[in-house]
Amino acid sequence: MRMKYDYEEINERFHPVINGILAGPSKMEDLTFIVDTGFEGNILIPLKLYKKLGFHKYENPASESPLLETVAGMVIKIRSAPAKLRIENLEMTIDVWTMPDCNELLLGLAVLDNLLIKLNGPEKLLEILKSKRK
Repeated sequence: MRMKYDYEEINERFHPVINGILAGPSKMEDLTFIVDTGFEGNILIPLKLYKKLGFHKYENPASESPLLETVAGMVIKIRSAPAKLRIENLEMTIDVWTMPDCNELLLGLAVLDNLLIKLNGPEKLLEILKSKRK
């Protein structure tokens, strides 16, 4: 079955989004992620949500934390932890990332590599055509 998602208006612009269930060590939550093809990671979430789902208790070692370059060119060492992400029939073990002052839910290329999606800008519609199991 194909899943379709209407773009959402965020900060006066329309963005493609995908819904998924993010499972942390202590809780899981159904979330809507902004699709960000410029983000090479899996997902990036606000620090408050990261803590709420219990990721802060099971973080990857600081020596393994990736560096993230922001749009403004700043390089930030991020916090990361293992997580489970479910989109449609695809369940993945990923690393969830967070950083100070993060207030968006971003889904990046590392997740998109597992999905065949169609972005229809004129109709403001994202459609998942196919996913591969991982």
